[in-house]
Amino acid sequence: KWHDIKDQLKLIHPMMLYSASAVQMPVDMKLAFTIESFRPLFECAVNYDPGFNAFVSNNKCYNNEHLKNALKPQLKYYGKLILSSEMKYVNQFCSALVDSRNRIAHVDGQGHEVYLDGSESALYVSVLFIIYRIELLSMLSISYQNIAQCSVESMIENTAYLIRTRNLFLQKLEKRYIAN
Repeated sequence: KWHDIKDQLKLIHPMMLYSASAVQMPVDMKLAFTIESFRPLFECAVNYDPGFNAFVSNNKCYNNEHLKNALKPQLKYYGKLILSSEMKYVNQFCSALVDSRNRIAHVDGQGHEVYLDGSESALYVSVLFIIYRIELLSMLSISYQNIAQCSVESMIENTAYLIRTRNLFLQKLEKRYIAN
């Protein structure tokens, strides 16, 4: 099954590994590559994870046409443990991720309301890579309960700096979107 999944992912798997590695590349570029990987990953998850397929089928607004529409269901389904705080602002959070990706991919730096700075990018590259790993394990039919037993949340929440960065970013989202 892994070979079939890897064949469908094509360059996505090596790109995710590269983006999560210690390679010398600006962290916002790593984030852009990581976020962009979730579009083809959506199709793969629909094909190989019956639970995700059912989740998407029950929510017709999820599709692969736009990056945000492919990213949001994956974060809601696979990231429910690790992104519980971000899920309060799921639309805004996904918009910030997509705007961060667009800011780098289109080299335009303008017109993006909220985007991640360097420390926020580093945090969410790590978080999104954990979600990617959860997604792969689910596609390989490893139950979510077994994945959760690995204490996914402790991978992020054990570092005070990352918690502080996360809290500051959530405050930024709240100020920007709740104030309006």
